[in-house]
Amino acid sequence: MAYKFHGSYIEEFKNVSDALYDLAIESGLDADVPLEGWTMSHLISHLANVYHRMSLRIGTTEPPQFPDQQHTGAEAVTRFINTRDTLIERLSSTDSTTHCWNWTGANQNKHWIERRIAHETAIHLLDALASIDISRAAEYTFDDAFAIDGIEEFRETFLARLEQDFKGPEEDVTIRLTADDSSFSEAFTIGRSHIHHSPHHTQADFEYTSSPSNLYKFVWNRWRSDGENEASKLWKTYVTV
Repeated sequence: MAYKFHGSYIEEFKNVSDALYDLAIESGLDADVPLEGWTMSHLISHLANVYHRMSLRIGTTEPPQFPDQQHTGAEAVTRFINTRDTLIERLSSTDSTTHCWNWTGANQNKHWIERRIAHETAIHLLDALASIDISRAAEYTFDDAFAIDGIEEFRETFLARLEQDFKGPEEDVTIRLTADDSSFSEAFTIGRSHIHHSPHHTQADFEYTSSPSNLYKFVWNRWRSDGENEASKLWKTYVTV
């Protein structure tokens, strides 16, 4: 597994989760977020469940079992903060050699958890921003290296999962994403029952060139800037994350 980001995932996790908490208070827990049927309360309850589940995976070789919990109001906010702080404390005090189960079957270590939780929270931060004003999500920028790492994490962690039940266009379509400073280029091919990373030399049917932040938003379907184009329409139609 390649890592494009060489900063601290824990620090990024702290920063984006703090920002998300502030937005939850600003918008109110009844505010709609751009996830079907979800309010801000659903969003922070979901993340609290994710944080708790990740904490339980530290030091285990089997998937932990626990029922997800849904909370509202002050209880939802309190649980979000408590599970976040517990996860940070556990990750910070855990030796890097400690086995930490994850569903990929590989990279069973705390670094995988740190990376996954930082990116999951960062992507949901965009949902929280959009709950107040979609332009705030469109204008928000991430560190370039962190954004590119998030695209790599999508490729390395999620493609195999998506392909298990993927339903795409009848004919293969290749979409190339390129950073506007030419520091990064990645192509994905989607077809009737597959989605996969394409070699660098593959000819693309559609190209999207933009900032690393916008490319990051694109692959995780939080792309709300630069208008619409054929690449974004195809991706939004067939790729659900």
